[in-house]
Amino acid sequence: MFKKMNQQKKSFKWNRRDFVKTTSLAAGALAFGVPTLLRGADPQSYSTTTKYAIPLFVVQTSSQQGDIQTLAAQKVIKGRGELTWQATVPEPGEYEVMVGYAAHDGDNPIEVGCEGSTLADTLPQTSGVYSESGQWYQNSFARRKMPGILHVASKSVKVSLRTLNAAKDKALVCYALELQRLGDRDKIAAELRDAIQSRPNTDWFAKMRYGVMFHWTSQTAPRTGHIRPYKDAVKDFDVDAFVRMVGQTGASYVLFTGNHAEPHFPAPLKEWEKVHPGQTTERDLIAEIADGLNKRGIRFLLYLATHTYAKVGKASDQEFADINLKLITEIGNRYGDKISGYWFDGWYQAFERYRDFPFESFYRASKAGNPQRLLALNSWLYPIVTPWQDYWASEIFSLGVPPQNRIIQSGPGESLQYHALLALQADWVHTQEDKPIQAPVLSTPALLSFMDACAGKGPVTLNVLIYQDGTISESSMNVLVAINKHMKEK
Repeated sequence: MFKKMNQQKKSFKWNRRDFVKTTSLAAGALAFGVPTLLRGADPQSYSTTTKYAIPLFVVQTSSQQGDIQTLAAQKVIKGRGELTWQATVPEPGEYEVMVGYAAHDGDNPIEVGCEGSTLADTLPQTSGVYSESGQWYQNSFARRKMPGILHVASKSVKVSLRTLNAAKDKALVCYALELQRLGDRDKIAAELRDAIQSRPNTDWFAKMRYGVMFHWTSQTAPRTGHIRPYKDAVKDFDVDAFVRMVGQTGASYVLFTGNHAEPHFPAPLKEWEKVHPGQTTERDLIAEIADGLNKRGIRFLLYLATHTYAKVGKASDQEFADINLKLITEIGNRYGDKISGYWFDGWYQAFERYRDFPFESFYRASKAGNPQRLLALNSWLYPIVTPWQDYWASEIFSLGVPPQNRIIQSGPGESLQYHALLALQADWVHTQEDKPIQAPVLSTPALLSFMDACAGKGPVTLNVLIYQDGTISESSMNVLVAINKHMKEK
C-alpha cells in the first residue's frame, strides 16, 4: 500500500478529550465461541496497546536532534539521536514505558528520560511477517516494555528518547512511545482480557485458503475510454458476470470496496447520504454482490476507508466518533449476515489524530446485524491501534515471511488471528485510462508456496486489479485459475 500511503503522509495535531457518545449494543451479544487457543491466553503476555496508554507518536515530537529521516509515520534514527515530546498525563506518578520500533539488527541501546527520571534498555532485532529486505515499507514493528519505572513529576512534562548507537550507519526505526500509569496495570489486563473474550470464533476464517480483493472505486478505469461517473458504473455493473468470474478462481471470499479515495457508497444508505450528500446510489450493489456470492458458498467482506468517510483531519473528536458509530451500525443492520467481515483502512493515520476514539463501542457497533462478523483495523506495518478487533489486516503488499502461529505472538499483529493481504500487480487500483491492467508481479510458484505455508493458520487475500465493467485481465485470471487448481490438488 506504499503508493496509496504516500498520499496520506499528513500528520495531525490532537487534543485529549473524553467521549460521551456510546453505543447501546449489548456486550453480551458477543458471547460466541472464542477459539480454544485463545481461551487460555494470558492478556499480560501481550504488549498490545489499550485505552489506558498515552501514545507519543514520533511524527508529533516537539524537537529532534541527529541524523533523522521521517518516512510515513516512522522516524529512522541513524547513530546517536534524540526525539523530544511535550507530553500531558492524567496525573503525576509512576509510569511504565512501551516503545514501538523496528530494528534490522540487535544491540540498540536507548534511554527514555523525563525531567531527571531515566530508563535504559537495549532493543533487540525485530521480526515478523514482513521480509527483511531493508526497504522502509517492509519493517516489522513491535512493542516492547522497557524495564523499570519512569517517575513523572507533573501533568505536563518533556519526555525524550535517545538512541546511543555509536555507529552512524546503524539505524533504529521508531514509531511511538507509550506511557502507561503503573496503577492501571489491572485495568490494562482487564481490557485485554475483555477484548480477547469478546472475539467471535475465527475457525472458519482460519480454514480458508485464500480470497480475492477488488478496489472497484470511483477512480477505477475501464478497458478503453474515460472513467464513467460512479453512479452510472454502479447502475451498469454486471453482477452475474462478476460472480461467475469469482467462481472460476476458487476463492473462498471476496473483499470488496464500499468506498476508497472518495466518500461514495454503492447503496441507498440514509445515514451515509446525510454525511456525504450525493455520494450514495439507488442500486444496492453491495446486497446484490453479496447475495450472488453467498449462493455459490463464497463469503463477502467489506472494505471501508475510514480516513475518507469519517473526515479524518477535518472532523472534531466527537464528530469522528459519531460518524463511525452511525455509519457502521447502519451498514451492519442493513446487511446482517450478508457481510461476514470488515476491513477498515486508514487507522494508523486516524489514531494519530483521534487517540481517545471509543474503540470498544466501535467494535460492538461492528457486530450490528451479525454478532459473528469479523473486524480488522488496518494499521499497516505499525503495531495495532487497539485489541478491539478480530483479525490482522496485514497489508504485507508483497510476499512476506509465513506465520509461525495462527494467533500472532509478536510483531505488528500481535494477539490477532493471522491473515495476509498481498497485491498481485504491485498496485491497488487500476486508474490509468486506455491502458491495460499491468501483469502480475508475484511469481505464481512462490505465491503458491507462501499460501501452502499459511494453510491452517490464516487465509491469504490477493488484491486483483479490476476494470470499471467488473472484469479482470486474462493474466490475472491465469494466476487465479492456477491457484484454484493447486488448491483442489491439495
